[in-house]
Amino acid sequence: MTVFTPKFGMGASVLRREDQAFITGLGRYTDDIQPAGLLHGYVLRSPVAKASFTVGSTEAAKAASGVHLVLTGADLAHLGKLKSGVMQRQPDGTKAPTRDIPV
Repeated sequence: MTVFTPKFGMGASVLRREDQAFITGLGRYTDDIQPAGLLHGYVLRSPVAKASFTVGSTEAAKAASGVHLVLTGADLAHLGKLKSGVMQRQPDGTKAPTRDIPV
């Protein structure tokens, strides 16, 4: 069996200059950059497609140590639905249908 290795395109070997730094532990990932005052966010979503849930109270979360802000969908309702940023094209070149995402 002969293995064909293309010179370019999918399956071709690509010389990547950054690999050596990451292989030797000297690379810098975006997670390594932590400016002073950096906050982390967490989004609670349903694990079930098209499901909905209700949040009874956010008081315990707001009182938790290190928490700076707690928002619910109701807090963001005035923003409307999130617009899809994906601009896909159909095989015939027309725009693919997109849908807005409810908060």
